[in-house]
Amino acid sequence: MAVDNKQIATDVLELVGGAENVSVATNCMTRLRLTLKDNSKADVEKIKKVKGVLGCQFAGSQLQVIIGQNVPKVLAEFVAISGVKQGEAVNENLDAPKEKFELKNLPNIILDYLSGSMTQLIPLLMAGGLFRTIAAVLGPTMLGVLSADDPTYTFLYTTLYEATFTFIPIYLGYAAAKKLGASPVLGMLLGGALMAPSVVSVATQEGGGIISVYGIQIAAANYQQSVLPIILSVPVLYFIEKFFKKVMPDVLSTVFTPFCTMIVTIPIAFIVLAPIGNEIGTLIANALFGLADLGGIGILIVMAILGAFWQLFVVCGMHMPVILLA
Repeated sequence: MAVDNKQIATDVLELVGGAENVSVATNCMTRLRLTLKDNSKADVEKIKKVKGVLGCQFAGSQLQVIIGQNVPKVLAEFVAISGVKQGEAVNENLDAPKEKFELKNLPNIILDYLSGSMTQLIPLLMAGGLFRTIAAVLGPTMLGVLSADDPTYTFLYTTLYEATFTFIPIYLGYAAAKKLGASPVLGMLLGGALMAPSVVSVATQEGGGIISVYGIQIAAANYQQSVLPIILSVPVLYFIEKFFKKVMPDVLSTVFTPFCTMIVTIPIAFIVLAPIGNEIGTLIANALFGLADLGGIGILIVMAILGAFWQLFVVCGMHMPVILLA
């Protein structure tokens, strides 16, 4: 049965308190994202029961109605019915956390940060994953249209795939900074610093190597294709940049705010946050792949773990990256 996008929009609009209660309407890959004037007027449980709605929740101060791939059409109907302006017309970062920080809000803030950062990369991950998929289908192990030494096969299977996943820290640095309200280009710079060629070359030496950060000797690590190091580092970037924007004279801010932000953030990232993120990621990966390598019961345990947390992945918007990486 065809989905009635207009009816979904009408029902949701009514259940959030009408057009007069909606400040901004926008969307991401699968969610209708509404900024409301009074959150208490939204009946989340009734919205979940609307035909065509897959789920509903508050993420930070924003109401997210999970629709699916037809969400742009629902948004168009919602805007047409309500007269509410879409997010692009609002001169503010809708993804910036607006909740007053309280300990009870911490899980929501963390999930909102992860979701808002990772979902921005879904198109990139889909494209990168499909490059290798197409090469595998056309390659020597399946259809045999392309040989293993065919330049086209190498370009699809290796070059384009590597261009996607090798530079994940840079892409994610941009997305995470944009999500928090920091300067996206500084997020990119932080990701680039973590995987600078000089650092990677030392880290990949036999037996590892040592780099010096402001005279502090630390073990070099290869953060290419990593996620957690940059995810942990960008919130620190956000607060440090916010501090320097506040104290820096306007006449000096353009040059010295980004400079001072990075000169403080980079050692914290290299010495503390990136190694912690790398260790956590390594432990998780080794545990899951180690179990899977056992076969039999090990694979069942991995499946059980993924199954147990799958709803959390979906709620966070991280299910597609997990599928594509798999």
